[in-house]
Amino acid sequence: MEKPVENNQTEKELLRNNPVFIITIACLIAVVMSVIGFLAYYNSDTRRMVEQLQINNQQEVVESTLAPATGDLNSAYINSLEDGITQAVEKHDDDTEFSSSEITDSALGL
Repeated sequence: MEKPVENNQTEKELLRNNPVFIITIACLIAVVMSVIGFLAYYNSDTRRMVEQLQINNQQEVVESTLAPATGDLNSAYINSLEDGITQAVEKHDDDTEFSSSEITDSALGL
């Protein structure tokens, strides 16, 4: 009866000292952790918020594109185009002050 105990111990030692077994276990753990990380990101609110911001930015680009000029370019058209560009740039003023209620976490949707 002592031989099966010794045989069992040598099998455990072989598994512990086998580099292929250890590398396989490490790779399986890495794959499981990667899948868990991906699923956590995919189900997170952060991903949804980033996608919504990208959609909003694309809509702003589409809305802000100017129609191509048809016919001859004249000074009145160029002046109106310049005024439109100036107004669009001034609309995005960096010196705008926000009240404390506008920048709370709940107001920003955080």
